[in-house]
Amino acid sequence: MVEACVDLPVDSAEPWRVVDARALDRPVTFWPAGSTITGVVGSDGRLVPFQIAGDEHVVHHEMSRHETPVALNTRRIRLLWWRRRCRRADTRRSIYR
Repeated sequence: MVEACVDLPVDSAEPWRVVDARALDRPVTFWPAGSTITGVVGSDGRLVPFQIAGDEHVVHHEMSRHETPVALNTRRIRLLWWRRRCRRADTRRSIYR
């Protein structure tokens, strides 16, 4: 089983602050408040069945090298899905001879 959390920034938790997006350590995309996860793709590129195990509103602080951290209202969605079995490597052969 795989568990993952996905943070979807909704808006600024500090509306009075104006921050240059280029000053942030990574780009931030704001999502509509009703957005959710509609699919999960496995490492093999196929859709996998998943379950939303939790959905909470949190304040996430996005780091910046040039300013104090920026507070963002964020939806944190907790996902669960089963990992497909990978083929085992042939452990009988040794790379050392």
